Amino acid sequence: MKDLATAIGVGGALLVIVVANIMEGGSPASLLLLPPMLLVWGATILISIAGGTMADAKGVVGSLKKAFTGKAETSADVVPVVVSLADKARKEGLLALEDSLKNIEDLFLVKGVTMAVDGTDPEEMREILRARWPRSGRRRSTARSSSPTQARTRPRSASSAPSWGWCTCWRTWPSLRSSAT
Repeated sequence: MKDLATAIGVGGALLVIVVANIMEGGSPASLLLLPPMLLVWGATILISIAGGTMADAKGVVGSLKKAFTGKAETSADVVPVVVSLADKARKEGLLALEDSLKNIEDLFLVKGVTMAVDGTDPEEMREILRARWPRSGRRRSTARSSSPTQARTRPRSASSAPSWGWCTCWRTWPSLRSSAT
């Protein structure tokens, strides 16, 4: 089942911007000015690249494609995999799990199981996974991708773009207040 949350969120946000512009007496065509679009989108993309690695930057296109077309993974999809891994580990030992990793698509699960097989301390493993995939405890409900690139890039771009908007708004606030009176 496809999850339409990304398409609905992006489409809804664009619709809100257009409606707000019209309500203020603007023209939707005024939103399509190249210099402001270049400034906002270009700066956001470049800041996101600067905050990561070239491998992250190269993986962004695939992550965007997956965000709009990928299937959302539910816990019902993952639970049987984890249960079968637990059964195999109980019967054959942790080392037997290495063969099963080839069939698992969830990179987060593969990383965790690999560290367990390698004998990584559970507390250290928790820290590594949380550092590598931000918000890993809420991963299934918020970051609908197993892509480490998407998980690392999204927070940077999401935090930098609103910052530009707030800086502009805060800088022009006194002039807006004086023109309203």
